[in-house]
Amino acid sequence: PPVQAAMTAGIEALLALLARIAPGKTEAAREAKALSALTEMLGAMVLARSVGDPGLAAKILRAAEARILGG
Repeated sequence: PPVQAAMTAGIEALLALLARIAPGKTEAAREAKALSALTEMLGAMVLARSVGDPGLAAKILRAAEARILGG
């Protein structure tokens, strides 16, 4: 389906970008870190937008940010 093809291309391009800046000694390690970061960012965004409490939404986003940038 066209939507899946477009999503696949977009995600692959984003992963390639993230892998270029991700830490890691090998390409495989950088790709794994990029995939992990992307899934965490997306999950955090979905969760933050799903809750009705702005404070909780902010906590979710800050936790993901700290995890991605700090570890």
